[in-house]
Amino acid sequence: MRVHLSSSQLEVPINERASVTVGIYNDTDVIAGYRVTLLGADPSWITTNGNDTAVFPSETASIELSVALPEDFPAGHRPMAVQVESLEDLEEAVTVALDVVVPRRDQLNMRIEPSSVTGGRSTTFGILIENRGNDTVTAALSGTDDEAVVKVAFSPNDVTLEPGESEIVRAETRGGRRWFGVPTPRIMTFSAAGVEPVREGMATFIQKPRVGRWVLSLAGLICAISVFAIVITHSFEQVAENQKQGQALIEAALDDDPTNQNGVATNPGSVAGSVTGPADAPLAGITIELVSLDDVDGVIAAASSAADGTYRIPGLSDGTFKIRAAGAGFSTRWFGGESFAEASEVGVALGEVSEDIDFFLEGRPGSITGQVVAEDPAGAFAVLVRTAESIDGGTDAEVERAEVAPDGTFTFPKVPSPATYEIQIAKAGFTAEPRKIVLAGGEAAQGIEILLREGNGIIAGRILGPVGALGNVTVEATDGMSTITTVSLTTGDLGAFTLRDMPTPGTYTVTFSREGFATASINVPLNDVATVDELSIRLVPALGAIEGVVRTASGSPLGGATITVSGGGITRTTAAASTGLAGAYILDELPIPGTYTVTFNAPGYVAETRAVDLASVAGTSPAVSIDANLVLSFGTVGGTVTAYGLEVAQASVELTNGILTYTTTSADEPTGVYRLAGIPAGVYTLTVVRTGSATWSQLISLTPGEDKPIDVALEPQASISGLIFDDNGGSPIIRPNAIVELYLVDTFPGGSPVQTAIAGADGAYSFFGLAAPNSYVVAIVAAANDPTLVASVLVALLPGQQVTNTNVTVP
Repeated sequence: MRVHLSSSQLEVPINERASVTVGIYNDTDVIAGYRVTLLGADPSWITTNGNDTAVFPSETASIELSVALPEDFPAGHRPMAVQVESLEDLEEAVTVALDVVVPRRDQLNMRIEPSSVTGGRSTTFGILIENRGNDTVTAALSGTDDEAVVKVAFSPNDVTLEPGESEIVRAETRGGRRWFGVPTPRIMTFSAAGVEPVREGMATFIQKPRVGRWVLSLAGLICAISVFAIVITHSFEQVAENQKQGQALIEAALDDDPTNQNGVATNPGSVAGSVTGPADAPLAGITIELVSLDDVDGVIAAASSAADGTYRIPGLSDGTFKIRAAGAGFSTRWFGGESFAEASEVGVALGEVSEDIDFFLEGRPGSITGQVVAEDPAGAFAVLVRTAESIDGGTDAEVERAEVAPDGTFTFPKVPSPATYEIQIAKAGFTAEPRKIVLAGGEAAQGIEILLREGNGIIAGRILGPVGALGNVTVEATDGMSTITTVSLTTGDLGAFTLRDMPTPGTYTVTFSREGFATASINVPLNDVATVDELSIRLVPALGAIEGVVRTASGSPLGGATITVSGGGITRTTAAASTGLAGAYILDELPIPGTYTVTFNAPGYVAETRAVDLASVAGTSPAVSIDANLVLSFGTVGGTVTAYGLEVAQASVELTNGILTYTTTSADEPTGVYRLAGIPAGVYTLTVVRTGSATWSQLISLTPGEDKPIDVALEPQASISGLIFDDNGGSPIIRPNAIVELYLVDTFPGGSPVQTAIAGADGAYSFFGLAAPNSYVVAIVAAANDPTLVASVLVALLPGQQVTNTNVTVP
């Protein structure tokens, strides 16, 4: 076998797949199968297209070898080899070198712990640098603050990391601080240069003043005590005792560091949990505070709950604390107890997360105040009910009932919150649209107005289907302000419905809907007559249609194509018209609403599938138009065969993939044109052969419906030419009109000549269009009436070779 690659180098970016084409020529006399593997690569990294393909003798197969490398594969050049093994002769194998090039992929991650530190003149941050790329990275660290007053020293300053490695760098920050005042936050920006773009991270260094506010207060107290001591001499001993206590307090204040954050751990601990409220709903924006064990107001750290109710307090030192949660409109809760004294202690360890510190908060009672708008609201009641989605089977829907005052006002002074409610106004002979209220924790909702209208109207009737009364039909009536809904009966008085307590006067749009039927609507006036109870509505099954035209990719109608629709438990098939409106089709009486799959098929074309939604439209049977343009499943290869710019007829053309072979010859008219149609998509070898010319061959890829133009330029045919001389006693002279015969070496002498030529007056002769490679004999005949051969010369001829100066001297 002979093996060649489309390229000796293959670039394979990470997270992408790259391919190389392996060409295998079968130089044996039997059909052979071959298997392709990539030496130096894990089998799971490679795939092949056409492996184990059968290849006929003297034919070429093309196998696509595809490579996808894992994310952690190092960058650079990796020498590998493509090995092709014969399945017929296990000892026959060919190995071809392949240079696999993996481009560099930089991914440098940086994380700073803790994100916020409170300290004095200096503090320490821990910076975790991780190399998630596929090449060695040297990161140079730098740091600065917005005011450029803090100096940063790194240990180490430069970090070299192999792929997958990580290292913690200590960042020592130091800068001047105020003598007096409040703590100063300094926003630190740390950078790691070495990859593009430069990686950056931010942290906060909160610098305490040299002398805090507590120290100033204590100093003032000491001054007051000293003045007091001068004035009140008889209390000297007591004053001296107070001075000792004051000195002790000063020392305690100067040494006070309740958060223990001057020493920063590079692996701090954290606390995490969740906050929920009524109905186990997650609560966002709740403040969770970490408190010292000996001071209920000594908040060490805090965080807010996220939208999903979860929270996390990072950057904590080793210790034991108590935790509370509080938020606007909610009661304060301590973890594990009702008060600070009863709360459970929570331990925090370096490098660990204290999880499941969860809180359930009850909202403080809220209130709802509103106004009923009516000529005479007296006698009405406001009913507060929970919405259907906020209760379960064991909870009463009604929460509270309040009498509406003569001026129309009503109040619910204390209702559970947060919650979602619906306010309903009840008064005999009247109706009102329910009002939905979303009440936040502890909220006092006001300014709610509800319109109360006369509601003695009734709309009633019966709904019929194709075969009688029809139940379970949703009936909805609206006048633009109020909406009332019911369902037709499914037992007893089948199909009957009644809408009661409808505001009058008014005109209502009543809509009737049920799955599988077309929606119907009517207008019903309730003016002088407040009751309409003899309505009869007939619903028809909802049926839709799918229609369109099937064409070829070029836009020509494609009659006879098969169209199949399936979905909703049905499958139907029709054919596109071949006459009249060619290519047109229709599939009707399809239940709606529904989702259907439409498939278009035609012999010799690639099938096409579409998804179609048929929706119910009031009073109509909707039709959806779906046109299809089918692509040929077979391709075509064609072109012109030329040599020296001239068209060549009768050249043999062959297209093969090792299993399928298609042949033709270039035409006499139009000269040199060839065409191979009905070719399945795939990879083929196109070969063109002409007597005396070198064989032309090219690997091509054909897609469905493709008309691939490939023109072929052949090399010139093999030929032999020269001059005929007479020896003339050692002084050769031209021998004009000599008879020259050309023989294959295997048939000389005694055989028939391949060609015969007559030398010209200048003694020149030529033989064209010779089969090669071959060995020929150029022979000279004595005379036209004497076939005796008087001289000859041997010529070896290769395909396309033009041998000139083949001169023959007759003795």
